[in-house]
Amino acid sequence: MDRNEMLSVAKILLNIEWQWDRSWWDSLASELNLNSTKSPESRRSYVDANGYLWSAYFDRDKLEFLEINMLIFEDVESLSNSTYKEKADEFSQKFKDAVHDLIAIFGNPIFSDSWAAEGFPDDQDAIWLALWKGENARLMLEQKNEARDLPFRLCFIVAP
Repeated sequence: MDRNEMLSVAKILLNIEWQWDRSWWDSLASELNLNSTKSPESRRSYVDANGYLWSAYFDRDKLEFLEINMLIFEDVESLSNSTYKEKADEFSQKFKDAVHDLIAIFGNPIFSDSWAAEGFPDDQDAIWLALWKGENARLMLEQKNEARDLPFRLCFIVAP
């Protein structure tokens, strides 16, 4: 993950006046020049000019949330237990470094901690999460690794 590209995506997300319907999202995806990829009806996936995966999740015509994967390590099954732990520590540090960088754009998050901390958003599934609230959206940076056989990810989530 390139630091400048991450900050660029963050600035784009900050400047959007978020609405939560499918037609609005389709228009925004076009404005952002996101290239559509094959995806199921409940999700629309795109790739941006830098190769980052954007996934918009829907419940009928309502945009539920947007996920932008900024960094992914997929080959977790090949890692020994000790190397897996090292990779987890690496992604944890990348999360902390990214939060530090994002404070310059968004200010201090209203929450920044692990899934076990009081105040962790009930509707999120992540190891680490930093949350900033906008006028009509929550912007979150999340470090995910939901199970031993699933990829490590550092991603933005935008949700109502």
